[in-house]
Amino acid sequence: MTDGGTLVTDGGTLVTDRQPYVTDGGVQSHSGQIDSPTERSYGCYMPTTRAVHTHASWRTYGPSPVDPVLAAAVEAFNEVGYDGATVRDIARRCGLSVAGIYHHYAGKQEMLFAAMSFTMDELEWRGAAAYAEGGDDPVERFKLQVETLALSHMHWIAQVSIGSTEMRSLTPQNRVVIKRRRADLERRIEEDVLAAIQSGAFAVRYPREAVRAVSVMCIATGQWYNSEGELSPEQIAHRCVAISLDAMRYTGPEVAVEKEAK
Repeated sequence: MTDGGTLVTDGGTLVTDRQPYVTDGGVQSHSGQIDSPTERSYGCYMPTTRAVHTHASWRTYGPSPVDPVLAAAVEAFNEVGYDGATVRDIARRCGLSVAGIYHHYAGKQEMLFAAMSFTMDELEWRGAAAYAEGGDDPVERFKLQVETLALSHMHWIAQVSIGSTEMRSLTPQNRVVIKRRRADLERRIEEDVLAAIQSGAFAVRYPREAVRAVSVMCIATGQWYNSEGELSPEQIAHRCVAISLDAMRYTGPEVAVEKEAK
């Protein structure tokens, strides 16, 4: 890593922008300015392949934008677990020396927290975009948020998997942060369910428990989805929406489950 922010790996050179630390509001730069949360960075740098979320569709997914070190850490955590992974193994996977790893991340805990924070960033901006697309209709907002929750857990399988298996490995402080962000996402969905009940569109008796059940269903898609299976992520997400409406005892007109070609 040079002072200009160039990371050299076995696969070539990745030019990056160094970022010293992160705040809840975004990236804190050396000048003291706060960049938007959509350009949040973890560790010491950010890849140049920044996702400009304000111009991207929440249904559009591409290659994972995480840096090579974090990608190697996620791979190791999924294969051998957080406790079984070593910094030396992570360094080997991304073609860096052990000293090179510590130039980017303070250690495994920072890598784990960064990976889970990336997942939450994705869920938050996509969920907010889906919510906005739903306009003033709480049922439509509910449907779109369920759709994006399911899609994200199928498209970011590697990252979301450790969110399910390694929460216990976070420090208490980091665990509180991730749990709070998860609860905020769930709370927004619950608010739409309550609004739909108020309007008479939903008749579910236990809205909070129903929302939790829907969330678990969407999260679980990342555990059983098979890219070589009969259904595409889009088809599965649409079925999750249909099941969720049934769970909420939807009283409106029947919603067609879109059958897209894989």
